[in-house]
Amino acid sequence: TYLPCGLMANSMFNDTFKLMNPDLEMREDQIAWEVDRTFRFRNPDGYPEICDDNYLCLYELYPGIISREDGFKDEHFMVWMRAAALDTFMNKYGRIDQDLKKGDTLTFEVTARFVVEPFNGGKALIVTTNSWIGGKNSFMGLAMVIVGVII
Repeated sequence: TYLPCGLMANSMFNDTFKLMNPDLEMREDQIAWEVDRTFRFRNPDGYPEICDDNYLCLYELYPGIISREDGFKDEHFMVWMRAAALDTFMNKYGRIDQDLKKGDTLTFEVTARFVVEPFNGGKALIVTTNSWIGGKNSFMGLAMVIVGVII
């Protein structure tokens, strides 16, 4: 038995991105909705001791991605579990709190684990601004048209 159960929980996006610029930091906290961090996602009673031969827990399904300590409280898991209304969507992975200047170059180390070929899916790393009402990315419309034409 998987803990948590369900297709979405057990098909989590598990690629990782590491910002390689030594003068910048990509934080991976506060990426999930506050209500998810505070109320919606909690580890079940008896966690992690209940993870045994009867229950296969997230940290066992995604070693190196979800820690035993975090479990259901892993923010990447919370973000993944927020279902998108459409088949094309973006999920927040991290945030850079420092200001960037026009022309700055960002270098990422990407570990690609999430397989998209069986369902003709695609992935992209998008850097955008964020505010209290969400992100803004004028590039997104053009990118979707290009991906749509290629597919």
